[in-house]
Amino acid sequence: MTEPRIAEKAAFTVIGLEITGPYQEMERIPALWDSLIRRADEVKFIDTWGVSWDREQDFTYIAAFEICDQSPIPDDMVQRNVAAQRYAVFTHHGKVENLRNTFEYAYKTWLPENGLQRNYAAPFLELYDERWQGNTDESSFEIWLPLK
Repeated sequence: MTEPRIAEKAAFTVIGLEITGPYQEMERIPALWDSLIRRADEVKFIDTWGVSWDREQDFTYIAAFEICDQSPIPDDMVQRNVAAQRYAVFTHHGKVENLRNTFEYAYKTWLPENGLQRNYAAPFLELYDERWQGNTDESSFEIWLPLK
C-alpha cells in the first residue's frame, strides 16, 4: 500500500450528478458514474471527483467534475461548493469492490496511529485521474478523508 499523506485542498466547485439515499442504495453509484462520463463533453473541467456526505441514516454522493470557472450547469446536473479542508489521502489499488480494505486500514490503523480523526461534517472525496483505468485490478484512485 502506498504511504498515505496529508494534503490541504483549497475550496473548489463541482458540477455533476447527485443521489441521496439510505446506505443500501450505494449500488446506484456506478450507474451514476456511467451517466456522468457519457456527458463529459458538456462541462469544461479540471479533475473528476466523487464527493460524499455521510450521515447516520443516509448519504449524498455526487459523481462530479471540478470546474475552473462558472460553467453553465447542464440539465439534470447540480453544482456544489466544497470548502477548503485538510485531508488524509489514501491511494486505493484495484477494484472498487475491495475498497473496504482501504477504509479499514484508514479508520482502524492509520488515523488512530497518527492521532488523527475524521471530520464528519465535511465530505470525503475520491479523485479519479489518469491512474483510474476502469474497475480493474490495475486501477488506482485516491480517497481523501477530511480531518478535524
